Amino acid sequence: MGRPPRVQEVPASLPVTSDTFLTQTPSEITLEAGQSATITCSIEQKIDIREMQFWKNRENLLNLTIQTSEISSKMRFSGTFGEFKWILDDGGHTGSYICTAKTEMNTLKPSEGVHKTNQIDCPSPDESSNYVFLNNGSKKIASLSVIPGEYRSRLDISGTILALTLTLKNVNIRDIDSYQCKGSAKDIAEDSLQGHPTILYVKNHGKSSHTGNLGSAFAMALASWLFKL
Repeated sequence: MGRPPRVQEVPASLPVTSDTFLTQTPSEITLEAGQSATITCSIEQKIDIREMQFWKNRENLLNLTIQTSEISSKMRFSGTFGEFKWILDDGGHTGSYICTAKTEMNTLKPSEGVHKTNQIDCPSPDESSNYVFLNNGSKKIASLSVIPGEYRSRLDISGTILALTLTLKNVNIRDIDSYQCKGSAKDIAEDSLQGHPTILYVKNHGKSSHTGNLGSAFAMALASWLFKL
């Protein structure tokens, strides 16, 4: 008789669960070149969410993090990377807020962050910056990073980390692909914080172009396969 199959142990810190905490809509978008694609990623359950990522296929376009769950529903975000705003909805937040930017050379540069009532503006100081941090005094509150290049000005985000809207502006045929939100939270398995991919199609001169010109069936199969990874 052969040996029984070995059961792989699952770390206690990442519990097995069939629940899906992250809802992503829509499942498919078809646009004319030059229009804007909007994707919504939301979490309705009360979990300790700390990070939200936005992926184009296997390329991580954006990372948004917060340091404490207390502000998950109280801090709103608005704008592109170059003109980003942090908006504090809770009047109890006090202190001296400042923005800093991190460059590819791992140096920190102060940004011209201004605290206007409950809004802190964080313009990116230069093209070499790829991270923007929000600090309350010496304590880091949140951070935003966007992949260098055109997405710094084309990818607009708004809402809270629990209900995030991502808008890709001025789409073109190079944007045809699958897009997915992925979250990170304490004691939640990674596959429970992955949205179902959104497939973006872009029509060029009135004709619909699909991923690799292989048609929508292949694109949908690709999205299903990526979701299962």
